[in-house]
Amino acid sequence: MAVSLAADDTTSNVFLMSLGTRGLTEEEQQLWTLVSSAWGKALRTVDEALQTGSQLSSAEFAVLSMLSASENQTMRLRELCHALKWDRSRVSHQVTRMQRRGLVAKDPSPGDGRGVLVSATDDGVKRVAAATPEHAKVVRRVVLEPLKDEGAAQVLETICRAILQMSTGSRK
Repeated sequence: MAVSLAADDTTSNVFLMSLGTRGLTEEEQQLWTLVSSAWGKALRTVDEALQTGSQLSSAEFAVLSMLSASENQTMRLRELCHALKWDRSRVSHQVTRMQRRGLVAKDPSPGDGRGVLVSATDDGVKRVAAATPEHAKVVRRVVLEPLKDEGAAQVLETICRAILQMSTGSRK
């Protein structure tokens, strides 16, 4: 029998603990719920602003931002994976969807039959350039301005760096 554990359902957590399964403590569960809910809302707010203003998803904006900052707006797929800190499958699927929308182009890497070059198209470059000011405005309002207190910003930075440095098994 599968037991669903909602992020704020401490009753389920207590039930799992009674079965000998150690879940989060009530305090840990409340903190995790706060963190995951707040971050989810921040991401949705940014995504909604991008969708409304430029018809780009957050993932498309991330890819196009990386490409537009690169020489000739082009990166090897492997380098794009590393820069975004996404696994190859996710980047490959995202790039394929973006290619269908005319935002990026994929080409074989010259001299390396296995490598793939991903380039932002003219439309992709225009769209990310148009979206960047609104993206910056929303990120500042939703995430950065509430962290004006230097101590809060340092705590968040420390947490984020620790999470990013953790091994994720086969995902890199």
